Amino acid sequence: VAEATHNEVFSNMLRLSLSLLRKTRERTLKKPSNKQAMLNEHRAIYEAIRRRDKQAAVRAVVNHLDGIKARLALEVDNTENTASTL
Repeated sequence: VAEATHNEVFSNMLRLSLSLLRKTRERTLKKPSNKQAMLNEHRAIYEAIRRRDKQAAVRAVVNHLDGIKARLALEVDNTENTASTL
């Protein structure tokens, strides 16, 4: 899709963002508790969609995004704490 825009800047930004997302996801998934939390969040989204419950699906997606935000904040804090002890 990005390439269809014929906008090289947009394509490069998207590629970089996806690369960073992939690396961050790999790091956060190394913790079993994160892995289980994300699985539960995805399952809740799936179940709400399967039931065709729009409100529950929206709540589940918001909950998932809040979880991602919290896990990323912890990851950043851990990275900063590790860097400051070096």
